[in-house]
Amino acid sequence: QLTKLGARLTELTDEQARTIKMNAITEWAALPATEMFLRDNRDDSDFSALMSVWFYEEQRHSLVPMEYLKRFRPDLAPTEDELHAVRFEFDPAPPLETLMLHFCGEIRLNHWYRRAAEWHTEPVIRAIYDLSSRDEARHTGFGVKYLAAIVPSLGEKEIREVEDFAFEASRLLIDSRAGL
Repeated sequence: QLTKLGARLTELTDEQARTIKMNAITEWAALPATEMFLRDNRDDSDFSALMSVWFYEEQRHSLVPMEYLKRFRPDLAPTEDELHAVRFEFDPAPPLETLMLHFCGEIRLNHWYRRAAEWHTEPVIRAIYDLSSRDEARHTGFGVKYLAAIVPSLGEKEIREVEDFAFEASRLLIDSRAGL
């Protein structure tokens, strides 16, 4: 089995390996995002618990590719300094708007991981990215369920803001997929 795996690893190009590295570093930013969500939603225990699950899954999207690189392309494994560079504190922002923007990011990541799984030639990383796309789809579902539960408690103005945001975000996603 290891011989087969070693032969297949030659299918990984330098460009693909660099992409894996940058993706692992980018996903490491789930740490400051989680800190922000916990800070800004301190009064919502259900949401905080959900963020703990989300953080665990997002860290997998960083830690698994990093381990892959350590084993098969150690020259490209992210350094501690590179990981620390994406550790920052978010400014306080309205929690609902922040969540909605984040929700759009989960949708985009689902699409990105599916395309990455198709683009990569090495079977192990293709499988990793396929699993990551499924995680991102589930995170999108978390967002839908959370918003469905919270919208009835909002005032008319807040509901209109959520509707406007959802419409605009959907339009931008559709336009970006259509190349507009």
